[in-house]
Amino acid sequence: MMGLSSATFYEQLPGFSTFQDFYRVKWYVPLPVDWFVVITDVAGSTRAIQAGRYKDVNSLGVASIVGLLNAVKPLQIPYVFGGDGATFCIPPSCRPAVEAALVGTRQMAKESFDLELRIGMVPMARLQGDGYRVLVGKFQPSSQYHQAMFLGDGLGYAEELIKSPAAD
Repeated sequence: MMGLSSATFYEQLPGFSTFQDFYRVKWYVPLPVDWFVVITDVAGSTRAIQAGRYKDVNSLGVASIVGLLNAVKPLQIPYVFGGDGATFCIPPSCRPAVEAALVGTRQMAKESFDLELRIGMVPMARLQGDGYRVLVGKFQPSSQYHQAMFLGDGLGYAEELIKSPAAD
């Protein structure tokens, strides 16, 4: 798996096709050090859901995915949906377009739903420097479908950084 280009890292990543391979580390490679981990999160989502606004919260999580994927088209990037937000990994070349898309999504969240969409970007170099890892795999049961898979503690740490009061 050596020789993967940074910008097209995920597109070039060989996929695995069986559930048995989910936890086989041989199918995972470190996220390139020049990439960014991007986190979106609806602040106060638990309270909003308790108030019956589950669909609003979920819609904003999906909106962040749609906005970001449109911003990086046609590039494939790894991401995972979390219900009230999502986690993405992007190459540095996509940073300006992603920032613009997510700022627009955050504005829409406030104006249309009266909810706050937290957005944050953590350089992989920072995660690595702090001793955290992000390993990426690609589950690909068919040529028409793939799903990013992650191992390591880096995504959880990135989310902690974004959600911490010091990040506001």
